[in-house]
Amino acid sequence: MMSMIACAMLGSWLITPPAVFAKEGIQVDRAHRHLSGRTIAAAMILLLIPLTLYAGHFYFGNRKYYFISLLIVVETMLPFFSSLRSGGPRPGSW
Repeated sequence: MMSMIACAMLGSWLITPPAVFAKEGIQVDRAHRHLSGRTIAAAMILLLIPLTLYAGHFYFGNRKYYFISLLIVVETMLPFFSSLRSGGPRPGSW
């Protein structure tokens, strides 16, 4: 699991264009700092899925495969649905 995370981090570092690294030297006030939606979504996925696997093993004794798999699928879909705007499409937006 840790090697997969390390490979993903290395791959994203290699793919990132150099212009992005030039912006990293700028410091933002504490009042204007906030986590991006992508960061929150990645944290949700990276924390909830291992927690679900552990809880499935501990509480269900590795017997409820479909239920645990369904929870993982739902947890993977949560960041996508949370990123959608509320209110639906607006006239002239497409």
